[in-house]
Amino acid sequence: METLSVLVQSNPAALAKVLQHCISNELSMSHGNLKMIQNLFELVDSRTATDHLAVAIWSVSVDERGRGSLKPLLRKLLKRLGESVDSVRLCAGLVSTDRQLPAMFENHQTQRWFTFVNDLVAAVIFSKVSSLMCYPDKVVEFMGSLTQIQLPVVTWFRTVVCHSFPLDETHSRVSLLKLLSKALFLEPIKEYVVLNGPDASSDHDKGVISIVCSDAPVDESILTELVQMSGPILQHHDTLELVERLVSRTFKTNQVRLNSAQLADTMLRLCKYPAPALHQVLSKEHCNKELATTELYWRVCLVLVTLACSNVHLLGAHLWKHSPTIRALLECVLTHSWRWPALESFSRAGADGDVVTEDAMIVGAARLAQSQKDYLVTLEGELTKGSGTSVTSQNSRWADTYLLLDEKPGAAARRPPQRVIVALQSLNNQLQLGRRLRQSRDPDLLIETMQAQPANMVMSWLSPILTQEPDTVMLLPIDCLCGLLSGLDMANTGNSPILDKVLQQVRQHAVDSLIPVLKCFSTQLHSKRAADRNAAHKCLALVADPMCRLSCLLYTSPSPRDS
Repeated sequence: METLSVLVQSNPAALAKVLQHCISNELSMSHGNLKMIQNLFELVDSRTATDHLAVAIWSVSVDERGRGSLKPLLRKLLKRLGESVDSVRLCAGLVSTDRQLPAMFENHQTQRWFTFVNDLVAAVIFSKVSSLMCYPDKVVEFMGSLTQIQLPVVTWFRTVVCHSFPLDETHSRVSLLKLLSKALFLEPIKEYVVLNGPDASSDHDKGVISIVCSDAPVDESILTELVQMSGPILQHHDTLELVERLVSRTFKTNQVRLNSAQLADTMLRLCKYPAPALHQVLSKEHCNKELATTELYWRVCLVLVTLACSNVHLLGAHLWKHSPTIRALLECVLTHSWRWPALESFSRAGADGDVVTEDAMIVGAARLAQSQKDYLVTLEGELTKGSGTSVTSQNSRWADTYLLLDEKPGAAARRPPQRVIVALQSLNNQLQLGRRLRQSRDPDLLIETMQAQPANMVMSWLSPILTQEPDTVMLLPIDCLCGLLSGLDMANTGNSPILDKVLQQVRQHAVDSLIPVLKCFSTQLHSKRAADRNAAHKCLALVADPMCRLSCLLYTSPSPRDS
């Protein structure tokens, strides 16, 4: 050991080779090497030692004969090293794109090796979580850093792994997708542990796997890296399926992390029609147009709705303001109205300053659909010129298969097919998207939506929501509560449970701070509509009834002495 210490201290680069020999010896049933590795870790800083350990494990794993024992040995080694090894750095080192496999490896050997390294990375993660199970806060902290492992893993798949899978073969492509899905912890638990039988994993290990598979986060960089794989490596619909599963899983645990609103444009790449050769035969007036596959476009829209609900203050606010189509879908989710448009008799300012109404949305969507259909018929006719067949709106295959990606802030919203509304409703039932939207106060989309409609129309969709989600009343700001109380009174709901809850909340706000409550109703008292003014008077009476201070303020004239 003294000789090795001198060697490593004089030549730190030799540490990887020494560690490799120690691991190989341990695999050859020559015991005592784990203690030696532990001692070697004390000679250099943990980051350097971890980097050399990754190189050593990588080198040993190339030899197929020792793989069967390497994974359990790695778990024992990590348990012994404890905090001395940086698990995140070790995983990143195992999937480094700087090292090349031996040239003599054939494709099937390379694929087996990639699968094994993928399992090693998972083993490191599981070992780390297992060691922290007694410290919940540390488990949460480590799970939060998991994206620092998964990002280099996905990059490794994109730049290295994919080249060993012939993507023109269906079986090979399916194998690559399954391997990537496993790396992202999207596979069932049985893919990571043995559930039954004499070799069944312990309940502790099953619990660890369950935590990782359910709580693994995802951030914008991982989603962007997956999108980059689409087209040259994976087919669009395959990549989109991975993204859908990732976003759905992480939404439930609120583990979707976004840094910018640019992800919306990135995601739209998953539905673009991948036909670079098409532009070579098109006239100049058509070359700058981007086509998208209709089916994939609406799937991407549903993903963006989910992401918007998980990140309302950034992506949600951006799409609400700049994407009329996504906004219309978000309004469906917000109001639980599974129709299009979701709002009836509404009026609000559009992005270009025009007034947007229900009728204007319907007319604008119809015009957009017709103009795009005419364009696609013309485009298909240009491509089939000389074939002897005249392309019309009746026989066009492109009109229903593709659409133009030219949506702008001032453009009309696209009308989704009914199947998209049904899918959106199913997604909302599964993930409770609407609840997340209604809880947002910055931006407050609920208030903005309520202000675009008359009070009685607001109550038509808000009352059912409050009936199903009574606790939603507790989340509403005072502006919303006062408007809701006014709407309930105008709707003549009597002494309903909803009215009682809303009234109780408004009274509590009045006790805490009277001025905001008075401001809300004073605005309504200045309304041009008599019904609004009458409703405000009734609401003030309801709120003031048990509160002497407020009653005196509203209904008692000043005495001569006070004057």
